Amino acid sequence: KGNRRTPDLVVSRSMILGSKVIGVFGQLHLFGTPHNVMWTHLSQSAMAGDTRLRLVSNVDWQAGQEIVIASSSYIPAEAEIRVIVLVSGKEVTLQEPLQYDHVVDDFLTGTETGTGNGASRWWHSDGGLHVAPQVGILSHNVKVVGTEDIYDSIAVHEFGCRVLVGYYRRGRSEYTGRAFVDSVQFHHCGQGGFFSTRDPRYVVAFKNGANGAAGSYIRRSSVHTGFNTAFGTLASNEVELSDNVVYRSVDSMFRLSSINCVVERNLGVLTRSIQVARPADNHAVDFPATYEISGSGHVIKDNVAAGFERVGFYYPGESCVAEGAPDSTTAKFWGNSAHCGMMGLVVMGLRESCTAVGGFVASRQWEYGIFSSIASSLVVRQVAVAVGHTGLCLNAFGPDPVKHLVGYKWVKVEDSLIVGSTEKEPCFSSKPQHCPSICAAASSPKLGIMMASFAKKRSKMDGTAPWHKVKSYLAIAGQVNVTSVTFARFKSHQTCQHSSFVVGNNKLSPDAMHPNYFKDTGLLEVDATRITHLWPPNPAWIVQEDCVDMDCDGPKHSLINDIDGLLVGTTSGKRGSIIPEAEIRFDISRLPEAMRYSDRDPTTRLNANDIVEHRGIARGKPR
Repeated sequence: KGNRRTPDLVVSRSMILGSKVIGVFGQLHLFGTPHNVMWTHLSQSAMAGDTRLRLVSNVDWQAGQEIVIASSSYIPAEAEIRVIVLVSGKEVTLQEPLQYDHVVDDFLTGTETGTGNGASRWWHSDGGLHVAPQVGILSHNVKVVGTEDIYDSIAVHEFGCRVLVGYYRRGRSEYTGRAFVDSVQFHHCGQGGFFSTRDPRYVVAFKNGANGAAGSYIRRSSVHTGFNTAFGTLASNEVELSDNVVYRSVDSMFRLSSINCVVERNLGVLTRSIQVARPADNHAVDFPATYEISGSGHVIKDNVAAGFERVGFYYPGESCVAEGAPDSTTAKFWGNSAHCGMMGLVVMGLRESCTAVGGFVASRQWEYGIFSSIASSLVVRQVAVAVGHTGLCLNAFGPDPVKHLVGYKWVKVEDSLIVGSTEKEPCFSSKPQHCPSICAAASSPKLGIMMASFAKKRSKMDGTAPWHKVKSYLAIAGQVNVTSVTFARFKSHQTCQHSSFVVGNNKLSPDAMHPNYFKDTGLLEVDATRITHLWPPNPAWIVQEDCVDMDCDGPKHSLINDIDGLLVGTTSGKRGSIIPEAEIRFDISRLPEAMRYSDRDPTTRLNANDIVEHRGIARGKPR
């Protein structure tokens, strides 16, 4: 019990217990009766008004227990909690009908025909990409509950219970907490409005335990309506978080700031932005993630982010310096997926020459399926991205071109799948309300791959501008290699009328794009007119004292090289290239003022036609 008026208990300067808290500086053991299945998927779509769910797995859930059904649209808050009336094998009957549609979508059926080679179809044995909403159990027989009191309504003030597993020292004595939690429900826990890691008011926080926390775990448990981060490790190492179901967090849901933790088979549903969830706090635009991973040595496998207002996963990546990019047998980050959000995976990068990520699936991301702006080269292997404004937006930065420094960096995309559209795509006339102003407009063209920007500086990655906007000079060197990638269903959407394209340049990069090389490309149901979308220069970039007709015409200098002709469809496997409409005519009015007059007579203004008759590149029949 307790509320915001309850005095805080302070153990030490670095360990604030606060109130309404279980403080652990020894050992905590909480064990309930485990379920045979913590979460599964719908086997058939469940539509608004339905009271029956058909599941992929047999479950031992019981009447009276609560479950969560994840959203299948761009609106994460369409996740729903319902009470079970009856369970019969794989069929669950609900007490109340559903309010929203929860759609099982075949982004790829496996029967599509096309051309080229493409990826190895690792994503499913039948070649299809099948994405279904998740269903998870929230009820357990052992519960930790934040209760109401006469002053506060939990739902309004969001001041719930919390568990702090910590370390402190008093004199010569040291006290280190460890927690062993299995099959426990945390209901109305976490305390809203506290976002400093010095005082983490998470549902369960492991803080400053270092290696003394090793062996702690939270398994097969649930969070029902959290008000802060669900589970976090702050300088507490070797903690296991596995097979948990979390419904609703404000700020990041799973937060690791430690080393050598294990996070496996968790389901996170509805990760809320502080700015959106708590408007009274006047918080700046924030970008929390369902899984916010920092530190090294973690094993992050088979987790799902199902509905989030900002980011599914933040992950540093893995090293690909010594033995190349990790694969399904060697990678520590693999089998994870993100559905129904703004950005699926944001790669933060390593302090090495090469960073790698793989084994990832993202669907229905309003902004980016996978995004990076890192200081190293990048390998992306065996990823599947389906439907969103930009599938892959992979960028790198440094060194400083102004100082004539050259760094030979590259981005490689290998053995992957990118899907442009689906017949079950929900249509929007405007972007969802939870999206900040930097989000793409609903009518914006969709790109499978946005050509990478190799720039002097990292993207700002805040709420001031779209994250792919380039605000510095581009690097001298850089190259993108796209190998054995399948592109499917890039065409004008029949219902929403949104065009989707395989590859396009960066509309917000006023400088030239670095070359992209495609090889062993596969095209499935891709219209010939949907291969590229190359934006022209923006006239607003013209500054007489700066770029004039030089670097501000960067979008005209985009080069896509097709090594074997499988992207552009040349005959006999001949190499092909795609360039923009570079014949944008040169206009003397865009010359610097000093260049508009004769050097012989500074008072005589020049006529552009007297200097050169045909300015720029002219499109027409070859002579």
